[in-house]
Amino acid sequence: MNIPKSKNFWILQGSNAQNKLWILFCLIFFAGKIVFTFFQHKASILDGDMPGGILPSSELDMLWANPLGISTILSDTTYANPNRFFSHWTFYHYFNLVPAKLQLWFEPIDSVYISCALIKTFAQICLIILLSIAVCSQFKSSKSFLLIAAMIITPLFQTNGFQSRMGIIDPSVSYLFFYGMPIIFVILYFIPAFLSWQNRNVFRPDRYVILYLFVVALISAFSGPLNSGVALILSLLILCFDIESVKLVGKNSLSQKWQSITQIFYRNYWLLPIVLLSAYSLLLGTHNSINAANPHHLWDLYKQLPQGLFYLLTEKIAWPVLIFSIIVFYLFVHPNVGEDQRLKLRLTVKFILAFSIFYLLLLPLGGFRPYRPHIIRYDTFLPITLASIYLLSMLAYHALFIHHSRYTNLIRMYVLGIVLFFTISDAKITQQNKCQRMMLSKLRETRSPVVQLSQECTILSWNQIQNATESLSQARLINRWGITDSLRLFEQVRN
Repeated sequence: MNIPKSKNFWILQGSNAQNKLWILFCLIFFAGKIVFTFFQHKASILDGDMPGGILPSSELDMLWANPLGISTILSDTTYANPNRFFSHWTFYHYFNLVPAKLQLWFEPIDSVYISCALIKTFAQICLIILLSIAVCSQFKSSKSFLLIAAMIITPLFQTNGFQSRMGIIDPSVSYLFFYGMPIIFVILYFIPAFLSWQNRNVFRPDRYVILYLFVVALISAFSGPLNSGVALILSLLILCFDIESVKLVGKNSLSQKWQSITQIFYRNYWLLPIVLLSAYSLLLGTHNSINAANPHHLWDLYKQLPQGLFYLLTEKIAWPVLIFSIIVFYLFVHPNVGEDQRLKLRLTVKFILAFSIFYLLLLPLGGFRPYRPHIIRYDTFLPITLASIYLLSMLAYHALFIHHSRYTNLIRMYVLGIVLFFTISDAKITQQNKCQRMMLSKLRETRSPVVQLSQECTILSWNQIQNATESLSQARLINRWGITDSLRLFEQVRN
């Protein structure tokens, strides 16, 4: 589908000068929002999981010794996160390398916060680019039009505003390495096949692409806690939807259908690496000592799902606006595109709905966490959030290039209104780490083996540290980063 020229909406008129102006505006908006987001991330606190992952904790010794968990399965042992080697590996090396490099230009305290902001912003840019490619995939248009898709998508990545309900990039940088970043590899695995489907081609990877898929599948399966489940659900749905299509080609006899189904499994052989590795990862995950430490009856976990879903979708206006907008755009776009695109739209909506239902039904199998009593939270809801952002952006992008409806200009104004709404909702920088920075500065300046700090905020811990001996891990990490010139324990006391 070629991008048509508008005759009644100045932003998308056929004039080359005006089109270039519009693309320039999108570029400035995207760059400005990304820079603003960087400073939002720079204001976040250092969380309590950082010392254990960066020093690292002795709890990870088994993981380093057995990254793929083969001996874990054979010996039936348990330890922390046996199927998340690449998340821990990346987390450890990043924060042992990048802050030290940045200290060539910045003070040690600043270097740590800048390191956090850089990796968060990088992950966000990667996801926005991948989603933009997916949105524009069926348009044979200039690559510059990716900026239009990016302009729609970027405000939907909430850093402060609606982050607690639809956040993609976690405020805690530790969680980023286990949720927001690993999901990138799931997308990287499936997007080549998705692009082929959008262009009505059968995905036939050559040996180099097969190698790429294997490497991506390996990293994906041994990264975050969501990846393997998400990959298996996607693979199952791809096969189910492909099998369902057999009914559409008029093959009525059982032998013909069986032959078609066999062909479907054969042409989807590219799913094999991620299916096998993800299934193995889930098996390895049953040896996670963290799950064993939080035993709960499975039915009790399922009973928490409706309440968690209700809170997530209704406590703030973000999700009602998102869902309402998807419905509005679908009702506008569906009757105003060709039959081929209508079929793709219906399949896309059905696929995302099916994925969301399967994912929610399987979510309690991941176990209980005290900080996530209702099972569903923005981090575990992340795959559905990304799918919803894609669906909204894809429909909005379609709507911008429909010209023959009497509601065209109204819908375009609504698209701009959605972009403006989510931009304004996130248009603030909250200095969450002001107190933490002050405490680190005091540690740096005080020449004492034990420093007394206030209880106004936490320091590389989820709780306040009131006994100096409990601050050993935090003190070691602070010293490793060069913030202090010697090991200085601390305790937090009342002012």
